[in-house]
Amino acid sequence: MGLLRFALLVFLYIFLLLVVRLIHRDIQRETLIPSKPSTAPSGYLKWREGFPGLEGKSFTLGELSIIGRDPSSHVVIPVPHVSGRHAAIWWDGSSFVILDLGSANGTQVNGVPVTGPIRLKFGDSVVIGGNRMELVRWEHAGGSIDGHRAGQAAK
Repeated sequence: MGLLRFALLVFLYIFLLLVVRLIHRDIQRETLIPSKPSTAPSGYLKWREGFPGLEGKSFTLGELSIIGRDPSSHVVIPVPHVSGRHAAIWWDGSSFVILDLGSANGTQVNGVPVTGPIRLKFGDSVVIGGNRMELVRWEHAGGSIDGHRAGQAAK
C-alpha cells in the first residue's frame, strides 16, 4: 500500500510540474507578442513549395498574423504537420518578427530553427510544417492574393 501511495504522489508531482510548465510557456508567449503593433507595410507570404495547390499564391500579413491549422488562424494551413497555432508574425514598427508558438514540428527561417523572436527581411525563406514560403513586399507578391485563409485559397 505504501508503494502505491508513493507512486500516486510521484504521478501527482509530475502532473503539477507539467501544468506549471504549460502555464509558464503561455505567459512567456504572451509577453513576447506585442499587443499593439504599429501599422505594418504591405507584406505577404508567398508559397514556394509544400501544400499542393498553394505554390505561387500569396497571403496577406497583418499587424499580427497567427499561422496554423486552426480555422481561426489568420493564415490557415490545413495539413497535419502544422500545429493549430503554429507561429506568429507581427510588425514591430521597423520589421516583421516571427515566433514559433511551441509547435510540434517547429518553424525555420532561412534554414535556422526559430527558438525565439526573429526579425524577418523581405526575401527570407520561412518553413512551417514542411511548407516553404517567402516574405515579399506587395509589389513583388504576384500570384493570387487571398484574405489570409490558405485553406480557402482560390484555385
